[in-house]
Amino acid sequence: MSRKRRRVNNYNIVAEVCIYYCITEGMFFSRSRKRTIVLARQVAMYIMRYHGTVSTFIGIKDFFDFRGSISNHATIIHGVKVIEVEMVYSQDLKEQVDELCEELCINRRNYIDVHWFMNVEKGKKLHLKYGIEGNKDIIWEHDSIEKRGGRIYIKGRYRKSNTWVEINDFMYEDEGFICAGDGEKVFSTGKEVLL
Repeated sequence: MSRKRRRVNNYNIVAEVCIYYCITEGMFFSRSRKRTIVLARQVAMYIMRYHGTVSTFIGIKDFFDFRGSISNHATIIHGVKVIEVEMVYSQDLKEQVDELCEELCINRRNYIDVHWFMNVEKGKKLHLKYGIEGNKDIIWEHDSIEKRGGRIYIKGRYRKSNTWVEINDFMYEDEGFICAGDGEKVFSTGKEVLL
């Protein structure tokens, strides 16, 4: 039986991370720079960013700041990026994050933000998914990123049957992540489509 993806209270994430890394919450929220404690904090930030009830960088910073810990949102951004990069190269860290997500009943997905699209070349075709069950597929040919009326849109074309449909308002940024027209977060399958 597969577990459904869900949003997790940030405090529950901290509690699970503390149990996993055998540290106390006092140690977690301290200003200690011991490797294990820093790693635990960064893993928690990463899980909060993608699965927490408060997932914006500022919201996560406020969560830590309220408890007398991190008071700079740049530290949160750095922590999330460190885990994202390290998971590419460290199978051990990827397994740790997967185990924590399993304990929290989360199915981890590679949700896309604007920064992800900044690294996609114009004309590149990608396999993306969205929807609560990840059951909606889209083959997307990237064009550009545009800001209109205070919102960021991803411009491009998607493949419908054997035709390409130009669309400029289907994918947009919401709370730091790219969402599809129905408001569901878009995630990458990791596959580039060669047509």
